[in-house]
Amino acid sequence: MRALALLILVGSLFGSSLLDDGTALFNAGEYEKAIEPLQRALDSEKHESRLAVGEWRGLVVHLASAYRKAGKLTAGEEVLQYAIARDAKCPTCYFTLAAIYGDWNKVYVAIKWLKLALENRENLAPGEVLPDPRKEATFQRFMKNDDFRAVRNAFPEGGEHFAH
Repeated sequence: MRALALLILVGSLFGSSLLDDGTALFNAGEYEKAIEPLQRALDSEKHESRLAVGEWRGLVVHLASAYRKAGKLTAGEEVLQYAIARDAKCPTCYFTLAAIYGDWNKVYVAIKWLKLALENRENLAPGEVLPDPRKEATFQRFMKNDDFRAVRNAFPEGGEHFAH
């Protein structure tokens, strides 16, 4: 019994270490290098869920964003589709998916995902921030589109923080 408890503890620490390592690499702008530990942390989480909601969302958004920044948009989209299937109220997942569709220059699909981010903004987890699309470089190409601007203007300037 003690061996099983120790094995669970070591596995938990290992998964957390992967998340911490991947997040540190991501925050340092080392997106390609961040992918492996973040993907391994997600794979571990798929096997046995251990993360709190905020940690889980941070993991999937960082992983999808790392794939995105590394030019692997389809992999980022797949991570987010999985995340949304598991956590349909995650506004940052929707926002990040909108950014991927922005990279693909699909304005109306990006708008769809931004609207879902807005609809779910009351579900921000502690520490989570819903970004401001005005500050996202990929959306700059859409600023002359009236439909896009209408959605963009519904977002608070500077982003929205957890406020519960």
